[in-house]
Amino acid sequence: MIKQSLKYFLIGLLAWPILAEVIGFISPLWSVFVLGDTTGETGLILLEISRPYLALVSVVFAYSFYLISRVSESTVKKRLCELLGLVYVCVSIYGFFPEDDVTYTLLSSIHYLAELSMLFIGAMLIYKNIQEIHNKPLQ
Repeated sequence: MIKQSLKYFLIGLLAWPILAEVIGFISPLWSVFVLGDTTGETGLILLEISRPYLALVSVVFAYSFYLISRVSESTVKKRLCELLGLVYVCVSIYGFFPEDDVTYTLLSSIHYLAELSMLFIGAMLIYKNIQEIHNKPLQ
């Protein structure tokens, strides 16, 4: 379970920055070849269009946190981890609000705090179960 969680964790952790960089690279090319803009004014239009959806990659990260929480023997801890993962996914919609809006600031702050909490709790669960990672074959 921990190895599977680590796979999804790496995908969830790296997917957002990689997607942002790929879209940022393609966006000026899209502007020139598809939109026909040679001035560069619409160079980041593709990045602006996809910006709200990039935060939704957090679903993969929350799934890996859910998997790692399954190793806990306490039912209360499992439920709290599930609740934290659900809150994290639900506030991922912050990208759909204008950046100067209070809702955007509140949701993105909660998203950030939930992500930090998930990283800390997940790291502690992995640390407590590190023997399971080394002693079981790769699934």
